[in-house]
Amino acid sequence: MKNLFVLTILLFSLYSVNAQTEKDSYKLVANKFVSFFNENKNDSIVAMFSKEMESALPLDKFSQVTAGLKMQLGNIEKNKFLRYQNGGAFYQTNFEKGILAMTITLNNKLEIAGLLFKPYDEAKEIVRNSTKMQLLSLIHISEPT
Repeated sequence: MKNLFVLTILLFSLYSVNAQTEKDSYKLVANKFVSFFNENKNDSIVAMFSKEMESALPLDKFSQVTAGLKMQLGNIEKNKFLRYQNGGAFYQTNFEKGILAMTITLNNKLEIAGLLFKPYDEAKEIVRNSTKMQLLSLIHISEPT
């Protein structure tokens, strides 16, 4: 019985460690995205989009977005996987002139179904306060009047 308990704990701990490891599919897509972005190959990036994503953000609109990003921030220097969040892979994306948070969502065909950039400060993981608290009971006893 004790061995079963230890095995269960081990499996849960392995699952939680593995849950935040970047999957190869996301790593491949993110690396291609960074390479194509830095080489101004917007057509190659849009070719990785799902049909829905491409209809929502066609090449001409996507090119405007990337031109704006490049003008303000420059090329991507580093893209670091942090965790999975809201169905996608969440990255800290370091540009030459700043940092953004990037979320990439893939569909079952490994096409980009979602792409979101936002300020990194707003995207930092919320860390729970671990301060120990103590509940105090304040009782006021009043004398009868």
